[in-house]
Order: sequence, then C-alpha cells, then structure tokens
Amino acid sequence: MENPKQIQQHTLQFEQMIKTLSQQHDDLKLINALNSAVIHRESLNNILSLLSKEISRIYNCLGVTVYLLNRDETKLEMQDNTLHPKIISTIEKVLRIKLPSVKIIRSTKSTYFKTLSSNKPAILTNDKQIIQLIEEFTDSNVLRKLIPGIYKVLEINSVIIFPLSFGNTALGIMDISRDKPFSTEEFQRLQQVVPQLTEAVIYHKAIQEKEELFAELQEAYNKVKRLSGLIPICAQCKKIRDDSGYWNQVESYITEHSDAVFSHGICPDCMEKLYPEYVKTKK
Repeated sequence: MENPKQIQQHTLQFEQMIKTLSQQHDDLKLINALNSAVIHRESLNNILSLLSKEISRIYNCLGVTVYLLNRDETKLEMQDNTLHPKIISTIEKVLRIKLPSVKIIRSTKSTYFKTLSSNKPAILTNDKQIIQLIEEFTDSNVLRKLIPGIYKVLEINSVIIFPLSFGNTALGIMDISRDKPFSTEEFQRLQQVVPQLTEAVIYHKAIQEKEELFAELQEAYNKVKRLSGLIPICAQCKKIRDDSGYWNQVESYITEHSDAVFSHGICPDCMEKLYPEYVKTKK
C-alpha cells in the first residue's frame, strides 16, 4: 500500500502528464489550423489573425506581431491585424494621435534586423533592451521621448523575436511579448509554429508575385494586340469604325489604340494637287 508521500508524488506526475497532453493538443490544433488555412488559400491577413488569436489564448499574452520585408529589403513592414488592439489603444493614448503604420528601417543597430541576419531567435528580458526595441518603431525624436512612458504602461517584461526565413532567403520577423518571462518549454513550443508561418508567407508571396507577373504580361499583351486583327476602314474617306460602331478619323483611332503620336505634314503628291502654283514656282 502506498504511503501519503508516494500518493502525492503520483498525483503530481499525473497532473503533469495531463498538463503536457493539454499543451500538445493546443500545439497540434494550432499547427493544423495554420496548415488548413494555407491549403484552403485563405488570405495572409486571416492566417495572421488566426495565429495571433491562438497564441494569445495558449500563452496568455497579447498575441503576435509580424513584420515582413518590403520588396527592396530596406524595411520591415508591420502586417495588418497582428498588433493587438489593446496595445494600439494604449500607445495612442500616450501619443494622443492615431498610430501610424510601422515600418522599421534597416540598420546595423536594429535588433530586428540583427535577429533576421543571424537567423537565430532573440530573447529580451530587461528594460533597456525592450525600450530600444520599441524605439525602432519610429524615426521621430519627439515620439522617441515618449517611448519610456509607452513601455511603462504596456507592462511588457519579456519579448521573443523569431526570424522567418526559407533557406538563405529572409522573409520577416515574428515577435511575441507579455508581462512575464517565457519558460524554456514555452520557447521550444513557440519555435514549432515558425515553420508553418514561414510556409504561409512563402505561399502568399508566390501568389502575389504570380499575380503581378500575370498583370504585367496582360498589359504587354494588350499593347501588342491593340492594333492587330481586322480593322474596318472606309474606302473613300479612310475613317475607321470602332467596336461601338462609330467612325473615327485615322489619327483619333490610332492615338486611342496605341502609343503613337501624330505630327502632320503634306506629302509631295498632295502638295502638287493642292498647291500647284507653289510647286511650279519651286521647280
């Protein structure tokens, strides 16, 4: 028969096992939800909103914030629907203005860009580090003076920054913050989310590039096609009939359907017909 100490030990082991199983369930549920969203081609905004909501629930924080590199890789741009409304509201109360779109300029001093370049997560746990991080949100000296006050009311005491990259290609940053430190176990669990988020970003980046390429090809095709095919032209006055059935001067039709610009003159035959006296005098 077990003694009270053994019973207590087994109880604690059982509770820990239940806790671990619950965590694994939450983690798998989140990863499956992200994978399903990508498979069903949901928008990146929806995927990021889902991620932020679930991270907030599982880790008792204000969700995640995602920043993606712009096309020329000079800035990290905060994505819509990732910064928690509570954080936005708190910051706006201190600034007394609407929070502008956040774009972090590439710099050798930037913690975000250092993390992205190293491709290794960064963990910030002291006041100075976190205040310096928030200062990256603006290049205004006036606003930077308010950062310590913003930091104080946000009550952020721990930040984890995860780089998002695929091979040697840097994509962006995901950061997570809350009022108490993250445990090693929580850090490891959060790392499991990074590959799924990276996959979603790559997928939507490929779709965006494909759509942009298609638009460019369509525009080029339209330019080539504009004056091709059968053009109905009057045998007498040389006006051209458009798709609406109206007859237009040749100049008007070609100007509207191409990039050509007309410069008028008179050919030798017409000159002789219209101004015979001038032609004879010249001869």
